[in-house]
Amino acid sequence: MNPVAVITHVFRRAWRDPNPILLKELRVVFRTNLFTRFLYLSTAAVALIVLTTAALRAAGAEPPATTGQMIFQFFFSVALMVVSVVAPGFGASTITGEKELRTYESLVLSGMSASRIVWGKFFAAYGAMSLVLIAFAPVVGIAFLFGGVSPADVVIAYLAILILLAIALAFGIAVSSRAKSTRIAILVATVVYVPVSWIFVMTETSFGMMGVISGHGGGAGPFWFVQALASLDWDLAGLKTLAIAILLPLFWAFMVLWLFLATAISGLRPLNEDRSAPFKRWTIVSFAGLVLTMIAFLSLSDDWYSARRVSEAFVAFTAFVILFYALLFANEPTLPARSAKLGPIGRTFGSGAAATARFAAVMVFLAALIPAVLLPELAAFFWPGGDGRAELDAAMIVMLAGHLAIGLFAAAFGGYLRAVLKKGAAARAIVLTVLAGLCLLPVLGVALYDPENLDHLSDHLAIKISPIYPTTLAFDDGTDIAEILATVVLYLCAGTAFWVLLAQRTSKEARLESARRAKRETKLRESAPSLPALQTQRTSLTPDRPRAGE
Repeated sequence: MNPVAVITHVFRRAWRDPNPILLKELRVVFRTNLFTRFLYLSTAAVALIVLTTAALRAAGAEPPATTGQMIFQFFFSVALMVVSVVAPGFGASTITGEKELRTYESLVLSGMSASRIVWGKFFAAYGAMSLVLIAFAPVVGIAFLFGGVSPADVVIAYLAILILLAIALAFGIAVSSRAKSTRIAILVATVVYVPVSWIFVMTETSFGMMGVISGHGGGAGPFWFVQALASLDWDLAGLKTLAIAILLPLFWAFMVLWLFLATAISGLRPLNEDRSAPFKRWTIVSFAGLVLTMIAFLSLSDDWYSARRVSEAFVAFTAFVILFYALLFANEPTLPARSAKLGPIGRTFGSGAAATARFAAVMVFLAALIPAVLLPELAAFFWPGGDGRAELDAAMIVMLAGHLAIGLFAAAFGGYLRAVLKKGAAARAIVLTVLAGLCLLPVLGVALYDPENLDHLSDHLAIKISPIYPTTLAFDDGTDIAEILATVVLYLCAGTAFWVLLAQRTSKEARLESARRAKRETKLRESAPSLPALQTQRTSLTPDRPRAGE
């Protein structure tokens, strides 16, 4: 079929059958006096702040172009602050508001799926908040009075802030799908997202200042990349940098947005449906993007030494990715969902604690294997004849074995705790606490027992049980692979034990569920009257009719 025809059919279908949640939410928001007041009051406040700052800076001795760039950065920083403070709380009130008004049941009974409800809520909130940002747009015109800013800079900055707005709203909706009240959802979303956004802004600003100091472009503000992208050369190196600086951030912003919305969809799905399927699709795509990101940054290396360090750094970073994958699925019920597909793939990697644990184990294996094998080979292909290839291969093998063993242990331990405690949050917290304790307690024990030998921690037997021991050992030149065997065997044995316990727990729950189902069916059969009894009851209830001739 023609792809253009398929895309046209999708758009026509969406236009003819719009999401009813989207239409309802937009009508409610635009008819609310509170939103209208927030629209013009926030615009007036932003205009007053920017105008006051521009007047104070214009009175100084700075060149007009520098003042215009400063006003540009300040305006979008204020707009980003409004998004960071308001958008998470606005998204957090979407689903909990329906539950408190007791209208959520009507949405479920209407036959709409959880994904359609979540996407309708998201697009409605996104449209309303985008209107607020559009109302701010005339204020940035003050920067054009001083110069130093082009319309393209404003467009790129607006696109960036709209992407951040989508992530903030998706995070609020994800919290709203799990919270029980609107107040708790708004509080959690705001308290968590505002510090994270502040750290993000400070990090972005520091990157811009580093570019100014090193002479590679940048600016004093979180939106320094706008002018940095405009100053790139359109040669092969510039296009490569442009692709990495635009495509990769866009991809990972979309992955974060997808993760939050998948969390909301999973939280709204009933227990008789497969709630881990959205996360499994996200995990596969995110891992593919992670590998492409590693290859892209490896291609930017200048020589063999930098390529080697990039490879080691990325493979060490996969330890956090593996732990995230292992704990992401530690919230699956013990038994499969009733509506789950029972095909070969569904029975192996579908719904239920055992099948989901197998899927997590496969992803842990791929996340440990592919970067550790692929990156050194690509580094040797791009820069052949580099020194230290044997040391790099040994470091990759050490991190591969350690990450794989610890990841399988975390997946099995988390799945077993979820099956026992019936709470995914508690299972994740316990696993993280145990791993953190295994990282800190050996170091503290060595420090208390033998403080003079802290410089030789790897020589102590207690350090070998630490989860970070494989990574720290891999960065030592001349690593002996045999030194990692004790750590790998320890975590593999512990992981295997929890895998066996999880399988036994799943089998026990399945037998109990089968017994309960059989008991219910037997009770229904015994309580239902037999066919002769029904006929006798029908005859006794039928009035006697006079016979013919009587």
